[in-house]
Amino acid sequence: MKRNKHRTILTILGIALSVAALTFVVLFSSAFRNAEEGKIIEKEGGWHARFHQVTEKQIQEIATWNKTKQIAVTSNCEEHAGNCVDVELKHPGVSAIGRTQRFAEKINMSILPEEEQYEDIGHEKIKYNITYHYSLLELYGIFYEGAQGSGALTLTMIVIIIIFSSVFIYNVFAISVSEKIRYLGMLGSVGATRWQKANCIFFEGIIEGMSGIFLGLIQGIFIEKQVLSRKSDMEFIINRIDIGMILLCGLLIVSLASMIPASRARNASIMDMVIRRYPSKLEGQKLTT
Repeated sequence: MKRNKHRTILTILGIALSVAALTFVVLFSSAFRNAEEGKIIEKEGGWHARFHQVTEKQIQEIATWNKTKQIAVTSNCEEHAGNCVDVELKHPGVSAIGRTQRFAEKINMSILPEEEQYEDIGHEKIKYNITYHYSLLELYGIFYEGAQGSGALTLTMIVIIIIFSSVFIYNVFAISVSEKIRYLGMLGSVGATRWQKANCIFFEGIIEGMSGIFLGLIQGIFIEKQVLSRKSDMEFIINRIDIGMILLCGLLIVSLASMIPASRARNASIMDMVIRRYPSKLEGQKLTT
C-alpha cells in the first residue's frame, strides 16, 4: 500500500464513490417512501392487510399477534359479509404476504374456493380471504402485477451499483496481486500457509474498504441533504436500518471484489517467485562498517 500510493488512493476513492451512490439511493428512497406513504395513508388508510369474515376469537388472535402494530374492526367490509379487520404490520416487507397467509392458516380462517385462489408475483399462494393494500406495500417492494414502483427501482439500482463497483474494485485488487506475486511466492517458500497469503489481500481490502466506506457514507449523506433541501415535500430521514444496509452493501462490494484476487494469492507458489519477471524496486541502503 505504501509503495503504490496512487493505486491505494484510487481504490479508496472507488469504494467511496460506490458507497456514496448507495447512500444517496437508500436515503433518497427512504425519504420518497415516507412522503408517498403519508399521502397514501391520508387518502386510503394505513392498513397493510385486511382479514375478511373473521370471528370474534380470530379478531382477538389477530390483535395479539406479535407482527400486529394495530388493528381496526369494521363490519360488512366491501363485498364481503361479516366482520373484517384492517391490520397495520410492525415491519411490512417482502415476506408480509407469506406471513399473513401462514397466520391465517394458524387461526383457522376459511380457505377460498379453488377458482378464487391465485399466486402473487413472488409465487406466494393466496388461499385465504385477505386483501392486501398493494399501493402502500409496493413502497416496501411488494407487488401484485410485476416489479413496478419505487421498491423495485431501489432494489434494482442497489444491485447494479454492487455489481459494477465490485468489477471495478476487483480489477484494482487483481493488479495488486500481480505486483505482489513474487512476494507471495517468497512467503510460500519460507513456510507461509495458503490462508496467510490470502490474508495479505484481505487485510489490504479491509483497510482500504473501511476507509472508502466511511468517506463514501459522509459524502452520500452530504449530497442527500443538499438535494432534499430543495424539495419541500420530502424530509431528510436517516435511521439505523438504512445505515446498517449501506454498511453491509459496502462490505459486500469489498468482499466480492477481493475474493478472486485473494484466491489467486493463496495459490501463489515458489515457481511464481522464480519465473515472474516484474522487476523489484531496490532502495539504496547505507552500509555500516
